[in-house]
Amino acid sequence: MTIKTLEFKLKLTQEQKSCCDTWLDGLRWVWNTGLELLENFYKFHSWDKLSQTWVPCSPVPWQYRKQGDKEIPYCWIGKRSSCPIPQPYRPCPLSGNPGAKPYYWLRPFFTQKNHPDKDWFRNIPSVFVNNILERLGDAWVRFRKGVNGKPKFRSKRTQTTTLETSQIKSRVYVEGRYIKVPGLGRLLVKGLDTRIPSDVQIKTLRICQFASGNYLQLSIKVREVVLPEPELACGIDMGTEYLYATDNNRLVKPPNYFKNSEKKLVRLQRKLSVSKRKKHPKYQGSANHKKLQAKVGKLHEKIARQRRAFNHWHSSNLVKIYGGIAIEDIDFSELMHGSKLAVSSEPAMVQSRYNKALMDAGCGQFLSFVEQKCQVSERELQKVDPAHTSQDCPICGHRHQLDLRQRTFCCEKCHYQTQRKHAAAQVVRQRAVFERSYRGCHREVMPVESSTVKVMKQESQLVRAGTANADEQVDRLANQVDTQSNLG
Repeated sequence: MTIKTLEFKLKLTQEQKSCCDTWLDGLRWVWNTGLELLENFYKFHSWDKLSQTWVPCSPVPWQYRKQGDKEIPYCWIGKRSSCPIPQPYRPCPLSGNPGAKPYYWLRPFFTQKNHPDKDWFRNIPSVFVNNILERLGDAWVRFRKGVNGKPKFRSKRTQTTTLETSQIKSRVYVEGRYIKVPGLGRLLVKGLDTRIPSDVQIKTLRICQFASGNYLQLSIKVREVVLPEPELACGIDMGTEYLYATDNNRLVKPPNYFKNSEKKLVRLQRKLSVSKRKKHPKYQGSANHKKLQAKVGKLHEKIARQRRAFNHWHSSNLVKIYGGIAIEDIDFSELMHGSKLAVSSEPAMVQSRYNKALMDAGCGQFLSFVEQKCQVSERELQKVDPAHTSQDCPICGHRHQLDLRQRTFCCEKCHYQTQRKHAAAQVVRQRAVFERSYRGCHREVMPVESSTVKVMKQESQLVRAGTANADEQVDRLANQVDTQSNLG
């Protein structure tokens, strides 16, 4: 069984929208208060190895200085000294210790009877409060183990926009096109009865706030679709000019949704900056200012959804066709922050444009989709060293010093000529060591005998997004290359 997430558009009333906004503000208080309790406990307690218990302690180390015959305790804070210690011991309102699961330690504190003065807290369903505490506890455990960084406090700008719960067996009911959510009542969801069968178990429920409105996300368990095991393997080279190129003459250009909508976005951002001036009629906080903010948010959301759908389609297509996939082991986050792999010798403006092109193409998102789908579909994914993949010849292995503007690869030793991205993809495939045997791994390409007599140039096949016969094109190209190698 696999987990699949379905999304539905919600039409909430003004009262329901105000309830969701109030709950999100309250959940932000729950997160910050719980994080403060965890910090204070580990700040004012220490583990005693002799008694094997947590004992009270001071967060600042004590030192002593002599004043006559007496020794006065003091502590250093930066370059200043103070006496006595400025932070006395703060007793914890909760008994015991967080242990391995801080959720069970925090849960008794966040009950309605412990906060009778907060009427807004009483209206928040307990299922959403428990989910926030579970996420906080998991984040704190990962921080204590050194896996992730320390959880941060949430402000009004960084607060979450999602109401999530996994306790839906007794609190959430699905009846045809209607779903019952705690605190919101019975909601009409279009397409709920047709997209979700009656015998499917729902795991989690989320109500997300986006610029275009409110959405309902349901995670369900579905049966795994067993895909046939393909006999083909490929190498993939990613970049900004082409989102990816395979070793069997396939090029896919990035859609560049952000670049196509940049003029419209600049125009809206300019109007929004003008509306922030107080002397202008459309001053900040007015209805017109909020409308402009909504337009900018909707445009960003549209771009993100288009890019995500494009990457989903192509990553699924690759997993269906190939049983073994070889890719370069590149961390795109480090690449964009000016690491050794980035173009550090170029000016800052060139590096900024390169980072912008990487973000617009969605290379990191596409790579993560391929990794996830290979793991689910039991495809073999191999990551190879990305060094000199575009400079090595896939036939003889000779290394060339090529300029980045040179997009055609021509070997000086064996006179093999092809598109540079194709040559890099072939090198990536050759460096991969697959556990299984694939037909693409033993494919050979006919080299050129002499560049002065004739030059064999492989033609690139440009595949557009949404083509129905993309799989047939790849298979036909693979068969053609196999025929050529057999005849040679």
